[in-house]
Amino acid sequence: MEHKERQEEREREISSDFEGLDEKSRQMDERTDELQQRVEDVRDDFESKRHSPEVPGAQPPAEEASDEPPTGPGPGTPPDDDDSSGAEE
Repeated sequence: MEHKERQEEREREISSDFEGLDEKSRQMDERTDELQQRVEDVRDDFESKRHSPEVPGAQPPAEEASDEPPTGPGPGTPPDDDDSSGAEE
């Protein structure tokens, strides 16, 4: 009889643990949905500001806004070896 009581107690503990984990899972799902909505709202807000000339700094750089490919060396391109500044090494 003692074995059966211990088994029932353990089953109640497991059931209680499961209910707690199930509730945490629901809370995490709700939080995920809230965060996804917030990210979407912020992204939409930024995009609307990006297209407004009244918000300095939100517009894309000229290269990004243009349909033409950028000209000249790209970022991180080392200077040419033939330095015409007259400095000697």
